Amino acid sequence: MRWSAAYNYARASSGTWKPNVQSVEECVKNVIGPVYNNFHLMPEEILRYTDNKVDASMAAMQAAPAAARATITDAMKNLYAKYEPSAKELYARYEPVVEQYAVSAWQQLNSLPQFPRLLGALGSVLHR
Repeated sequence: MRWSAAYNYARASSGTWKPNVQSVEECVKNVIGPVYNNFHLMPEEILRYTDNKVDASMAAMQAAPAAARATITDAMKNLYAKYEPSAKELYARYEPVVEQYAVSAWQQLNSLPQFPRLLGALGSVLHR
């Protein structure tokens, strides 16, 4: 929430920097867009539902007897062992791509003449 307010303030106060701000926005949209397109169809309600289910299962596990917790822990370890290789493979495949996008975005942003000053202005607004 603070980030949004600070960003909106900086954007509204950009004055002669407005073309640079718009250029930065376009750059960020081009870099972040592909990631966003993969996840924007997932409604926030699904994420909240999943989060609530995880919280409920953790609370139930803490309230369960020791023998049940041991059984659940063993099942979780087996589940982790089963899916860890797939998760590591996905991470290994996509981490360099994400890193490349981040480096490219940072390089493009740094090529803008007013970007370091804009960061300083945003930093001073965020640290109030």
